[in-house]
This record gives sequence, C-alpha cells and structure tokens, in this order.
Amino acid sequence: MQLPTKIGLGLAAGILVFGYQNCGQFAVDGASLRQLASLGSSPSAGATLVPETDKVDANCPSKPEYDACVIRQNPIAMGNQILSTNATTRRSQLQSQAIYGVKLTSLGSSGRLENATLSVSSLSGSQISTTASNLKSAPGSPGSSAFEQVNMYYWMNRAAEYFDARTSGALPGKNRAIRVIVDDTVTGYEAATNTIRLKMTDASGAVAWSGDIGVHMFGVANAILANPTGWRTLSAANHRTCNAVDKGCCTSATGCASAIRFGVGEYFAASLFPDRPRIGDAIVNTGNPQIIASVARDIASLSGNTTTQVFTDSAGHAQALGLIYASIWWQMRAAAGAQSAEIDRIFLEHLSLIDGNDDFRTALTKAKTVDARLFSGRYSGQFDAQLAARGL
Repeated sequence: MQLPTKIGLGLAAGILVFGYQNCGQFAVDGASLRQLASLGSSPSAGATLVPETDKVDANCPSKPEYDACVIRQNPIAMGNQILSTNATTRRSQLQSQAIYGVKLTSLGSSGRLENATLSVSSLSGSQISTTASNLKSAPGSPGSSAFEQVNMYYWMNRAAEYFDARTSGALPGKNRAIRVIVDDTVTGYEAATNTIRLKMTDASGAVAWSGDIGVHMFGVANAILANPTGWRTLSAANHRTCNAVDKGCCTSATGCASAIRFGVGEYFAASLFPDRPRIGDAIVNTGNPQIIASVARDIASLSGNTTTQVFTDSAGHAQALGLIYASIWWQMRAAAGAQSAEIDRIFLEHLSLIDGNDDFRTALTKAKTVDARLFSGRYSGQFDAQLAARGL
C-alpha cells in the first residue's frame, strides 16, 4: 500500500503529517546510533517529571552546574507576555526567558545532540557540538540554530525518558532514531523518513522555541511508529476533505484516525506540562489559548464536552476532535491519581493496536483490552464512564 501524499493537520503553525515517498532524504543510521553509549555523568533522568538538577535560574548562562539554558514549555508560558514582531526586541525577550537551567541527559558519545532515539540538526544537516558555548547560545541568533537544537533535544529527550521509565519500556519510539530538523520550512512529521520537521522563519520565528509543540510532534511520531503499516492509509468512510486538507475532518462525532493521532500528540505534551496543559499558545502569540476550529486548545477545559458538541462546533475538524480524545485520557489519568503511570502504560501500549481505520469507540475498546491484559480490567469502569460522558 502507498502512503498518503499528505495527511493534513494544519494549524496556525502549519503542522502537517507527511507521507512522502522520499526515503533517501534525511537518512539516519539507526544501527549506528544504537551503539552510542550514554555519558556516565548524565544518565537518564527517568520517571521524575522535573529532575532536581533542572530549575529556573536567572543566572543560568554563567553557572557551570547547568549544561544548557532552555525555555520552559514555550515563550508565552515562560515570559507571560506576547513576543514582539520586531526581531531585535523579540530576541531580547527570548534571551530573558531562556533561563531554565538543565542537564542534558542520555547523550550519545558522538559529541552531538543525539542518542539512539533522537538526532537533532538543522535543515542543512549540520549538528552543533556539545560544547558550553553552543549549549548556552541565545535563542533567535541570526544565522544559527544552536539554541533551537538544544531546546528540542532537551524537551523531546525528557519526554522519551519520562514516558519510557514510567511505562516499563513501552515507548514505541525508543531506539528508533527519529530525526529532528529545527529550521525547516514546514512543521510536521514525515513518516517515510522518520523526521520531525519544525518551521523557522525570520518573520514568525521558530516553532522550536516551544518545547510543548516539540513534545506534541514527538507524540505523533510515536503513534505512527507504534504501528507503521496500520497508518499507511486512513479510512475513507471516517474522513473527508475540508479546508483544502485531505482527510482533515472526521465524518461523524465518533471521531477518526486523524483526530486520534493529533490527540496522542496532545496527551504527550500535556503530560510533560501537567500544571499548564494549554499547548501551542506561543504559536498564535496572542496571550490567549490557540483556537482550533472554534475549540480552545486546552484539554483541561474540555472535561465536560461531548464529542457531538465539538463535532458540531468545529464542523468535524480532526484536530479539534483530537483535543477531545486527549481530554478523555487526561481525565482518566487524573482519576488514577498515584497510579497514573498505569494509565500512561495503557495509553502507550494501545498505540500499537490502533490504525487508520479506528474511531474513538474502537480505539478505546482496544485500550480496554490492554487494561484487561495488564491490570485485569482495573480501569474498565473509568473507560465506560468516559465513553458515556462523551456521548460515545
């Protein structure tokens, strides 16, 4: 079967999922990367959401205890102000926000921002070396993507370590050599080349300033890597073209695979920033949540919404419905309390079962089989309650 040419997930940022048959581009030698040994001084930070070494520190650039200075979540979340359209002023704003001092963990031995799971570089293919001057570069520096590479490595690697440790090694993208380009002309995941591409322009700035969008795209990559064959085609019955995007809308309130895939990315991102699961607001840069087809991109605010409400309000927009799919899991996670890692494990393991033919009902039914296998159906009642509450 042939991969669809372009599976639309268009946002204000132009987020797309690609299926180009261009397998020679951005090739990554996964076997070689798997041979890279982690630095002994910086092993995985594991299942700790916020490692004790990482903290906001206005003096981060001058302190040797931090490997790098990044932006926590995104510029709006970090700075509590919109970014200027003037490039010089914007760089000053960003520099004042890049004060989240962190350790870079799970690095391979190549001296680059890569390990067996991720390899971060620029569109030209250049990868910065892990020297102090590069790792503490200023965001938005003309002619450089050093900060953007560091920011994306930190947040995507943090997501990989966190989810894999919490779920007993269930992360689909582990050791899969995902390539990340931080200064591309589009934003999306290119399945044929296993590449996350993040847009950067002089006018609008860099998507790579937003760790939450990077983690979202890492989640989308994991959804597809969990079942690559199953995602080669999307059900024609469950999807329709809208806003000039092929299969960009679902045909019914029960959702569709495009919505599920977006929801997976949103769950990943919200889980890394649980105190502020408002994702992507730096993309629109208004100080308010991003609005996707009349629906606020904030899954915590959607706990009372039914799929029919969102389907009607958004005219079936897949991304808007994807927010509901993420919200279902978010409510499950919250209800599990101290056992929330079990929900994360069910979530990651159900990814290998879903494909381009699923809707919300079938996907959640598959998730219940994972719950039955792992936890003897401990969460069956919660799944049923969410299905009923969402009108499914």
